[in-house]
Amino acid sequence: MVKTKYKKTFFYRDELNDDFAKIQIRPKNIDEKFKYSHGKVYWFFAILIRFFVIPILYVVSKICYGTTIKNKKVLKKLKNRGYFIYSNHTTAFDPINHACLVNPTKYSLIIASVDALSIKGIGWLVHLLGAIPVPNNLKMYKNFSQCLKYNIEKKHKIVIYPEAHIWPYYTDIRPFKSVSFRYPVELNAPIVVSTTRFKRRKFFHTPKLIITLSNPIFPNKDLTFKEQINDLRNKTYEIMKAVSENSEKYEYYHYEKL
Repeated sequence: MVKTKYKKTFFYRDELNDDFAKIQIRPKNIDEKFKYSHGKVYWFFAILIRFFVIPILYVVSKICYGTTIKNKKVLKKLKNRGYFIYSNHTTAFDPINHACLVNPTKYSLIIASVDALSIKGIGWLVHLLGAIPVPNNLKMYKNFSQCLKYNIEKKHKIVIYPEAHIWPYYTDIRPFKSVSFRYPVELNAPIVVSTTRFKRRKFFHTPKLIITLSNPIFPNKDLTFKEQINDLRNKTYEIMKAVSENSEKYEYYHYEKL
C-alpha cells in the first residue's frame, strides 16, 4: 500500500448507510408532483446547457482528476439501443464523468437522491444535466418508471450508483442492495458495469481516476423475475470486486470500521 501524507481517515459503522460526501444540503420536499417528463422548453434548455457545459466539464475532469476510460469499445455494441450503467460511487464528480466522458454523445439520465437536486444555486443545473430523484412513494414510482421506459426507448443511457452514498476515494467495493436492478429486468435492457479505481499521480495531490467498463450484460430470461434481478446484482458486484482487487490500490483516504 502506498502511503501519503495527504491521507485522511474515516471511521464507519454501516457500509450500506454511512455517507462521507460532506455536503451540507437541506433536501427539497419532492413528492408526486415532481415532473419526470418535460416539454419542449425544458429540452431546449437542457440541450443548450449540455452543448456548452459538457465540453467544459470534460476538460475539468481530465485536468483535476486525470480521468481515463478503459474498454470504451464495448459501447459500440450498444450504439443503437438504450442501456443502464451501474457504478461504484467514490467522488461527487462521478455523475459528471459518466455524463461527459462515458459515451458523451448519448444523453445521460442519472438516478440520484433528492440531495443532488437540492444543492443551493446549482440544483436546477444538475436536473438539466439529467439527474432525477429516486421516488419515495407509489405515485412517484409510476411517473419514474414511465420516465425510465421513455429514455431506454429513446436509446439513452441511465446511470445508477447502487452503493447510493459517496465514500471519497474508497478503494474497495461496498455491499449494495438488488432493488435498483429491477429496472433493466422490467425493460429488458442491457447493463454495463463501470468500476472506478485510483492511481497515484506525480504532480497532483489527488489520485488519477480510472474507469473500467465491462462487456454488456443482459437479463437472463431463463430465470424468474426475482432471480434475474439478483443475478444482475451479483454479476455487477463480482465484476466490480474483480476489477478492484486486480488493480493497484492507491489509498488516498483510509477507512476503518468501528
